[in-house]
Amino acid sequence: MSDLVSIIVPVFNAEDKLERCVDSLIAQTYKNVEIIMVDDGSEDNSLSVCRRYAEMDSRIRVFHFDNHGVSFARNQGLEHAEGKYISFVDSDDYVNNELIEVLLRQMTDNKADLAVSPLSNHNNAEEFCIGISKDHIEQILFLCGNHLIFGPTQKLYKADLIGDIRFPESRQYGEDLLFNLKYLDKIDKICFVNRQMYYYCRRSDSLSTRVRWNMFENDMELNQALLEWFESKEMLTPEIGKYISDRIFDTIINSVCLMFRQDCKLTVGETKEYYRGITANKLANWSFDKADTGKYSKWQTFLIKHKLVNLLTAAAMIERRR
Repeated sequence: MSDLVSIIVPVFNAEDKLERCVDSLIAQTYKNVEIIMVDDGSEDNSLSVCRRYAEMDSRIRVFHFDNHGVSFARNQGLEHAEGKYISFVDSDDYVNNELIEVLLRQMTDNKADLAVSPLSNHNNAEEFCIGISKDHIEQILFLCGNHLIFGPTQKLYKADLIGDIRFPESRQYGEDLLFNLKYLDKIDKICFVNRQMYYYCRRSDSLSTRVRWNMFENDMELNQALLEWFESKEMLTPEIGKYISDRIFDTIINSVCLMFRQDCKLTVGETKEYYRGITANKLANWSFDKADTGKYSKWQTFLIKHKLVNLLTAAAMIERRR
């Protein structure tokens, strides 16, 4: 295994954790790597840290741009990557020093197109290398259910299969799933390595912790994309249908509850229109009879399924005033 691996690191205001991240990449047991640091307009000393490391290690290249978002930064990394393989690491996180070696060995030994490792150990899960087909629904559901196909990290991709696939820069959330679905369209085999080698560190100001007022529209587009991908692969089995329906209904409930927040500024009329959009959505209605709704509030589920928009709106307005 001597092929060059490009590790793309989007950087934004990560000064406090950046050294730990870069140290873990420099220490990789697989040495033939290039580390592409893309500073996306950091306002702290992140860029200086990147440049200091580049002076210490010739495998590190640094690019600086005005702030355009993480998708732009990752795309710029792809534009400058020279490796046969691509891996993404976020600047707040760090990795085991064997990450690249282990993932690359799995890919080459099994002639796979994508290698995936988890964010935590799955004690009862067996490692596997599978084709994308109905014959492997159980393993594919495992990958989906544990969010292992949604993000770009803990993975190793083939650069030639990525080709011109890029992260959609107009989106603020879910762009990584859309990237991965396009990549999965082009590949034949996935390997799962049941070993935690990537350590995710959530930031208090990350997108995952912010209120997303466009949650319903955004997440339903992602659910639709996932459904269409399974349909295109002729893998929309009852098990997959239930999995997607559960995702959809979870989106519905979270979106309904979003209007209950005291910091919600929508008027009564705007809230009512928002709920009409949810209850009229075709994909939402498709999920009603398939999703497992037992874990949700019975009265909320009843109001949603029976499209009782006025009562939903009244409940939201009352909750906001508490």
